[in-house]
Amino acid sequence: MGDDTVDGSQVISILALTAFLGAFVLAILVIFNKKKSSGDEKEENGKQEDLKAEKNEADNVNTGGKKSSTKEKFKTKSKDVVLSHPMLLTTLKGHTGRVTHLEFSKCGTYLGSCSEDRTVRLWTAKDFDKKDHKYVRANVDLDHANAVSFSPDSRAFVSSLAVDNTIRIFKISKKKDGLASVSSDTENDFPKIHKTEIIDVGISSTGKFIMSASKDTTIIIWSLKGEVLAKIDTLLIYNSHARVSPSGTLVAASGFASDIKMWSVEFDKGNGSFKQVSRALELKGHSAAVHSFSFSDDSKRVASMSKDGTWKLWDVDVNYQQGQEAYLLFTGSYASYFPEPIKLDAGSISISPDAFTVAIANGKSFILIDTIAKDTSDLLEDVHGDEINCLTWSPDSRMLISSGSSDRTIRVWHNPIGARAFLDDLKQKLSKVKSDSHKERIEQQIKDTKFYLKSIGES
Repeated sequence: MGDDTVDGSQVISILALTAFLGAFVLAILVIFNKKKSSGDEKEENGKQEDLKAEKNEADNVNTGGKKSSTKEKFKTKSKDVVLSHPMLLTTLKGHTGRVTHLEFSKCGTYLGSCSEDRTVRLWTAKDFDKKDHKYVRANVDLDHANAVSFSPDSRAFVSSLAVDNTIRIFKISKKKDGLASVSSDTENDFPKIHKTEIIDVGISSTGKFIMSASKDTTIIIWSLKGEVLAKIDTLLIYNSHARVSPSGTLVAASGFASDIKMWSVEFDKGNGSFKQVSRALELKGHSAAVHSFSFSDDSKRVASMSKDGTWKLWDVDVNYQQGQEAYLLFTGSYASYFPEPIKLDAGSISISPDAFTVAIANGKSFILIDTIAKDTSDLLEDVHGDEINCLTWSPDSRMLISSGSSDRTIRVWHNPIGARAFLDDLKQKLSKVKSDSHKERIEQQIKDTKFYLKSIGES
């Protein structure tokens, strides 16, 4: 009797414990399912918000300074820098992907920027000193542009496409309200001949040819209709940079080798037909790979930047047809300008159109150098949230434009150091001129330059 009572109590205890454990597990499963359901709902809502943001961005063709939810989406993916500097004119925002290239139109009306967000944007330069910045957007469906170059009359521009490795022409027209409009016919894309990514593209100022260069050693000279006129093997192991000279007669390239190679693109003087491509110049002097170089607007000066830690200024205003070689004017150590660590295999160099200023970027910082006195301005440190990947100048040399490799911002800078160098040059010229008309013209330039310096707080 006593044994039966003990066994029954044990059974009751076991049943009670089992019921408790079952209820506990059930409670955990209920809580877990609620959290999972809530998480799935939030994830779905997040996806819907992202889709809405992308749709709003696609529908937004001219928002200027307006903020969009797509921007908020990308903010966690890069380091945004809120910057205040006396030389900073403005910051252009709107791209939602990495900015890949910048270039001004020849007339100075537009700044072209292309981005991995599948757009090319034409910013109106006259609005840079205003709060809202107007732009016209050209969409690049299922691809993105990694380089842009304007036609001499600024009525069109070409872009190289990163995925298709081809070239597309966009036409610029004016609407009745005075605003610009951009259109393209994808059926007229150039043939897909490049085997590796196109890194640079350019239109000759003569309007006679288009140049494209890819990461291998290939440069192609095209007619404006997309016909191949010539192929160049640069023999540089790889190409890092290529440009058409502003004169429209030379094509230059740099890469793994320590020199910059130039070719002359020649046309028949009688009927204007393509004639040939011939070797022109080689800029020899660096001891390691040249990863960036730039022409002045008159094509007489070239600034170069090398992995050897130096930058050089060259005089290429020579008679290369007769075998005359370029002159090396100056060598400087850009590695000494920047705080450690220096990246010798990266950075950009750009000489201003008037050749009075050289801008050198390394990492997130850049400097300006007076090419006459060889003095540097104060180092502008950490002006982007990521490495500066592109520098370009306005045609009047008064604005330098920079972009970061992934912070999606474009910054427009004043150029006081170049203006002062230009002013000194004008004063020297004034003391030598004899013509009254020439003297008046220089005096007006001096007056305008002084006004510009005063307007940006420079004496």
